[in-house]
Amino acid sequence: ADGRDRAQSMALLEWLDEAYPQAPFLPRDIEARYTVRELAYAIATEIHAVNNLPVLKYLKDVLGHSQDGIDVWYRTWLKRTLDPVEARLAQLKTGDFLHGDAPGLFEIVAVPQLANARRFNYDLSASPHLTRIEAACLALPAFAAAHPDRQVDAPRQ
Repeated sequence: ADGRDRAQSMALLEWLDEAYPQAPFLPRDIEARYTVRELAYAIATEIHAVNNLPVLKYLKDVLGHSQDGIDVWYRTWLKRTLDPVEARLAQLKTGDFLHGDAPGLFEIVAVPQLANARRFNYDLSASPHLTRIEAACLALPAFAAAHPDRQVDAPRQ
């Protein structure tokens, strides 16, 4: 971003939100901001942090887990996080997106993790709010183009 190397995706997303206020990722209302952060951080810290590629590679290469064992690991952390996120979404009055008429921080972190959930054969049928938000995002050209399956380094089945 802005010609400088930046690490940590959540910090970068919040930097972008502040650097380009005309297209905010976070709502202006402090309580709504909290809710968006609450759910986005759950996805980023409770799913992505334990299920990223270096962790999965470590489970296989260093700890010797089979692919079946890694799949169980992955789905365990998905369930432990997605179930409470879905329950929280059910309590909220959401439209196509968590807050407002456009995707924001939550959608940016959630949509790729739902794609990964499918890659690990996780059943999302108990997550209608999450999948509704995901569908609204994927109908947008920017989200469709950024889908993990469309990236050059995407795992091929």
